[in-house]
Amino acid sequence: MKKINLFYVLFICFLFSFITSCKDKNEPVNNGIVFNTNLTYGTVIDNNGISYKTIIIGTQTWMAENLKPLNTGMVTLYLM
Repeated sequence: MKKINLFYVLFICFLFSFITSCKDKNEPVNNGIVFNTNLTYGTVIDNNGISYKTIIIGTQTWMAENLKPLNTGMVTLYLM
């Protein structure tokens, strides 16, 4: 049998993991969040135009959902 170079095995593993982890940017995000329809939610929009639901608890306004990641290619940024 021929000896398989370790470099080629690692390269194929990396290539396979890279290809399988890529997502279509136009694919809708289904994060499984279910909001209570009996409550009234407000909205807030960040600098990038992403809308988030808010809820009033007592006298304070809280975000009802987490920040959404902004994919910029190599780095994922979480905007505030």
